[in-house]
Amino acid sequence: MRHLCVPALALALLPLCLGAGAKPLDAGVPLQLVIEELRAAGYKVVFSRELVGSDLVTGSAQDSRGLLEYASAELRRHGLRLKPVGEGALIVTRIQPARPALPRDLPGYLDEVVVTPDRFDIAQEGFEETRRIDAAELADTPLRVGELMSAVESLPGVAIGSEEAAPRIRGTTGRDVLFLLDGFEIYQPYHLPDFRSPFSLVDPDSVDEMTVHTGGMPAHYGDRYGGLIEIETSREDPELSRGVALGSASSRLAWGARLGAKSQWSIAARAWYPNGVIDTVDVGDDEIAPRMSDVFAKFQTAVGTRGHLSLEALAADDSIHFASAEGDELVDAAVESRYAWTRWVQSWSTRSASETVLGVGRIERRRAGESRNEGEIENAVRDDRTLEFTAFSQRFTFRLGENHLLETGFDMRRL
Repeated sequence: MRHLCVPALALALLPLCLGAGAKPLDAGVPLQLVIEELRAAGYKVVFSRELVGSDLVTGSAQDSRGLLEYASAELRRHGLRLKPVGEGALIVTRIQPARPALPRDLPGYLDEVVVTPDRFDIAQEGFEETRRIDAAELADTPLRVGELMSAVESLPGVAIGSEEAAPRIRGTTGRDVLFLLDGFEIYQPYHLPDFRSPFSLVDPDSVDEMTVHTGGMPAHYGDRYGGLIEIETSREDPELSRGVALGSASSRLAWGARLGAKSQWSIAARAWYPNGVIDTVDVGDDEIAPRMSDVFAKFQTAVGTRGHLSLEALAADDSIHFASAEGDELVDAAVESRYAWTRWVQSWSTRSASETVLGVGRIERRRAGESRNEGEIENAVRDDRTLEFTAFSQRFTFRLGENHLLETGFDMRRL
């Protein structure tokens, strides 16, 4: 035990030794400078320049007080404190006012409160756990800034943040919800997944039907416990979805055409540049500048009289740049998503059908940041991650009677 105490004591006295001999600080010194002095003395102090503004100054001189004692006293003067957070680090936080104790001799004071619910039904009718929204209903639904997922936020058990697109179904997170686009799983279906996921990758005008399962999913979906969002893109005349939209914050281009009597192609591209008009997020004078874009292309053709084959691709690019007002903190992040798949749906008879899906994908995420002190790089971080996958699924459906359906098949994935 003695051998463990000696190094610990030396480590505790190290900041005092480093600060020894330093000139005492006078009154009127900015608190940010006092914190920098603590850092120079060896203390690990984390603070926000928005919380400790440049207008906050000391009200007294340091005199004979230690640097840590002096800094703590001056922070308390402004309603702040140094809070230990482990590993020898300190963080500057606000002092929360203490809650006044309730006198027990007040009239009507109760030691215990018992609440018993009455027994009656609030809702006489239940709701379905599977909800289908077709193109006509989607066109009549007000969508927040053209975001597809806002069409489901009014469903029971579904919640979506005011600046988010990823739904939370029955308390789960967006990553717990399985997202299928024309039978193919989209692993990363939202733009800027690390920054609140403001938009999904699917253009609402390309959707023919959207099915939302908030519970009781069929067993063959699996791999998720939050829910299921299944989207089928349009199989109707592609010329109906043609259009060009140009805006100050976003733009859209959609085009398509028929190729003979059995084939057709379509493409839809979107781009967002919200900081062209207004700062998306304000942190003091700091600025966060996002850029987002996606492209969805599809070719489909009929196979005989009861089947169709489609070739589809989805690409999305996101980037975000953050720079502090002082220029001492820089962060860049980017996400590139690529998906390509083929799907063959065949009805063999009035009672049997099959679906085959084969696809590949790649998701590349890059993050880099640095902090500077007097123009010199003090800390730098770079994080690059890549996910590549191949997926193959085969499903057969047999209708055994009016009330009985048999499904079988398999899913294969290589990550």
